[in-house]
This record gives sequence, C-alpha cells and structure tokens, in this order.
Amino acid sequence: MYKWCFILSGMMILQILPTGSFAQDQCGDASIVSATYNYEIGRFTECIERLNTCLKTNRGYDFNQKIQAYHLLAECYLAVDSLNMADSVIEELLSLNDNFQFDFGDPERFRKAVDNVRSKPKNDIVSSVSKRNENIRFAPATTSVI
Repeated sequence: MYKWCFILSGMMILQILPTGSFAQDQCGDASIVSATYNYEIGRFTECIERLNTCLKTNRGYDFNQKIQAYHLLAECYLAVDSLNMADSVIEELLSLNDNFQFDFGDPERFRKAVDNVRSKPKNDIVSSVSKRNENIRFAPATTSVI
C-alpha cells in the first residue's frame, strides 16, 4: 500500500515539474528553428522574446546564427509594426554582415527596410585585416605622426 502511494506521489511530482523550461533555456540552431516556427504561425512576441534572450547572452549564438537571428528578429518587429526596433535590429545585422543578401522568401517590407537602413549615412566603417566591419575610430591600425 505504501509502495503504491510512494510511486503515485512520485509520478504526480514529475508531472508538475515544468519540463518545457529546460528546453527553452537552450540557444543555438534549435532556438532559431523554434523562433522561425513561431514567426510562421504568427506568434511574433514569443519569437521576439526568445531571440532577444539568446542574443543577450554571450554564448547564445555563433556568428552565422546571430545573422539568422537578427534577420528573423527584424522580420518579427516589422510584422508587429515596430519600425524603430526593426531599423535598429537591421543596423545590427548590417554591422555584422555589410554584404547581407536577401533570401528568396523575404517579405517586400523587409527588403525595403534593409534598403532604407543601407541608404542612411554611416559612421566611418572600415573592413580591417580581420574582415570584420568596424568603426574607424576603434579599428586596430598602426599610425605614425609626421
């Protein structure tokens, strides 16, 4: 009798534990796939929250995943008509990859927003030996005063 009570109480405790939260703490390809699914079914706020959480962590994404995440995040902000946030995310995207190319399925609104941000005057951005776009004031360079 006590054995069955113990087993049943253990099963009830396992059902109560929030097992979904363990998967939500992970970033990487799985979170991008999940965010893409949320975007496709119209859950834009969930997509935005998930991507922002992973982008804020230092170990959230590698370089290519960050580009994908910023791309999807900009599309989400445009979908909820948050144009200022979309512009700032697109600026981040273009600072990571100045030669960003559109995907075939990108919405026209996203393409126009990227073209709009690209046409804005930039700060002095240079590409150094590391092939990363950097502000000229912060790029490592050898200078000599004559």
